[in-house]
Amino acid sequence: MKAIFELKRMMKTMKYLIYIFRVCILFLICNSIQVTAATTDNKYDISIYRQCDSIRRLLPKLKGEAKLQALEKIADIAFSQNKMEYELNAIDDFMAEADKQKKMDSQLYARQMKLICFYNYDKEVQLTKQLEENKSFYAANNEWPHYYGDWVTKADLYISQNKCYTAMRETRAIYEDACRHNNRLGKALALCGIARAYIGIHNYKMARQTYAKAIPQLPFNNSTLYHSYKFYTSLLYDNKEYKKELAVATQWERQLEKLKVEYKKNGNSTAGLPNDFAYCNMAKAEAEIGLGNLKEADKLLKECSSVMNKDKSIVGSRLNDTYTYFYRKSKDYKKALEYNEKGITDCKEAGDSLGLIESYQEKAEIMMLMHNYKDAATLYNSIFDAKDSLDESSASTQLNELSTLYGVDQMKLERRNIKNILIASIVVMCVMIILIVLVVYHNRQLHEKNAALFDRISEAETAREKIEEQQEEIEERKEKKLNADELLYHRMCEIIKEKKLFTDDKMSRETIAAELGSNHTYVERAIRKCGDGHTLTEILNNYRVRYAAQLLIQNTALSMGALGEEVGFSSYTTFFRLFRQTYGMSPSEFKDIAKNKSVSNNT
Repeated sequence: MKAIFELKRMMKTMKYLIYIFRVCILFLICNSIQVTAATTDNKYDISIYRQCDSIRRLLPKLKGEAKLQALEKIADIAFSQNKMEYELNAIDDFMAEADKQKKMDSQLYARQMKLICFYNYDKEVQLTKQLEENKSFYAANNEWPHYYGDWVTKADLYISQNKCYTAMRETRAIYEDACRHNNRLGKALALCGIARAYIGIHNYKMARQTYAKAIPQLPFNNSTLYHSYKFYTSLLYDNKEYKKELAVATQWERQLEKLKVEYKKNGNSTAGLPNDFAYCNMAKAEAEIGLGNLKEADKLLKECSSVMNKDKSIVGSRLNDTYTYFYRKSKDYKKALEYNEKGITDCKEAGDSLGLIESYQEKAEIMMLMHNYKDAATLYNSIFDAKDSLDESSASTQLNELSTLYGVDQMKLERRNIKNILIASIVVMCVMIILIVLVVYHNRQLHEKNAALFDRISEAETAREKIEEQQEEIEERKEKKLNADELLYHRMCEIIKEKKLFTDDKMSRETIAAELGSNHTYVERAIRKCGDGHTLTEILNNYRVRYAAQLLIQNTALSMGALGEEVGFSSYTTFFRLFRQTYGMSPSEFKDIAKNKSVSNNT
């Protein structure tokens, strides 16, 4: 498929193009670049050519912009040496000086150089670490185009390593981050990365849909836009969507014209634009061939050929494939085979196994059209074996990658579960501590409240005893004036208290009447008239509760069960309820307070 051929060829030729770029820089440096340095009293005109050492010897004499330029040139020279450590040292020196002088353009360039260095040497771990440092720097300085542009480089590294599912995951993370920051360019770059990952796993339908969504969001002066046009038109061609391919290629051409105008307006070089126009014309030619417009296609291909004659490495490979398609449609099969052989050579040189198989398959199809069935059948057999082997290898690679991702996901899930369990445990512990603190605080408040209540009860009991003694004296003087019922009720209360008749849980009106030498009917009538609405049981229980309180104050060692029985309660539940009702606390709480008061008084 042309799309995956373009993707793999781009990844494998990027380092070659960068190498060419390095050589060009070195050539320019060695022949024409001069660094002028200013000191307090003198100026130095230094011609930098041949070696970095000649520049380094002059660094102590350089200051400011001159020193920064010199370090940048050293980094550029080192960029072409294919020695990683040497290159990194030069870039680090350049970056340190850029940071020291706070020159933003140089700071950005140095960080990009270092990231590309790790990309070129296939150093995933170092690239990941450097990427995080770059992202932090870009985010702090609102350099979002560099932020997302560098991040996509990591996904491209995964694609070049044939880790397309990992690249997919990385680009989705980029897209989510761009959505959080509401960054249009970031989302577009992430979508293009997702589309390239889809091509890598042969999901061409999703790749087409993703490119259709990404391309309108890219600015016309962004290089990713034109790479995306190449892939998108190839995908449309493979799917035989020729009308749509032509429309997209026409849009591509308009964007290139717009870019050309801006370059001329800003005084920028347009030397690289003919290659982009050549790719665009090839896409238009493919669409015209598919639509049957061979004359228009021939015109476009001739324009591409003129560019290819100047720079065969750039457009030649795809042009050979397009010419093969053109001559096949023109039924000039000999010419088609000629260009097909060139395409096969291109695939061999690029090490593109899939593209090579597809080129051989196309060759077999052309042989069939030429009625050369024997050679076509032989070629088909070899193709099928090679394709099965490649498919098996590709499937094995993808399976290994998915297994790795699954293992990573499981580790992340386990760590997340451990983290959640730890958080839950901490929360539970915090809640328990809070509850314990609240309980302790509540108990302390309750204890203080009960202690205050105990003091008031003690004072009330003392006052009541005094009042009762005074009332007894008054009642003795008034006894002669009381009627029979009042006199009987008064005598009943006295005898209950003096003889502690209430301690008998079976005490009845008959027993009390016998103690008084009266009749239970008279006793009942006296209680009804003089007892303020209380029954005999209530009167007895009142004496029992008050007596229990006295015993607790006197003897804090008493058990609650024994105390209830001793004061005349047959049921501990009734004793507990009436005691709390009377004193506002349980017998146990009353006992503890009485005990604390006793200890406090003794000390």
